[in-house]
Amino acid sequence: MNRTSKQIIAPHFARMFAVGLAGISAAAHTILGTLDTLVPVMETDLPLFVRGTMWAAWHMVSGFLIYSTYVFWKGGEAARAFGWLYVLGAGLFIVNGLRLEGLYGLVTLPQWVLLLPAGVAALIAGPRLPLRG
Repeated sequence: MNRTSKQIIAPHFARMFAVGLAGISAAAHTILGTLDTLVPVMETDLPLFVRGTMWAAWHMVSGFLIYSTYVFWKGGEAARAFGWLYVLGAGLFIVNGLRLEGLYGLVTLPQWVLLLPAGVAALIAGPRLPLRG
């Protein structure tokens, strides 16, 4: 069966969109988020187990976001699974933002703005991401 150019280009565009947003998410979290969220928490007098847990979890998420960029680039079933993780993560930020501050919470916790479209794009790209006709 011959694939049309639309069947080839649409998944490829979706994959590249997911890769780009995942890369932006990874950079924003790792660089900007560390400066405006992690550093202030580490400078508090919270108990060491709280600061240590925050530090470790923060770096685990950084690693996940960086690795997910590669996974989206590579494609396959792992990209689809990571796409669902992005969509579910976005849902957590949406629910938490709405629960804590109503609509303003969506501005206070804007992570969903990158996670949701990146996850949806990865799901649209499909498990097999054709690059050649």
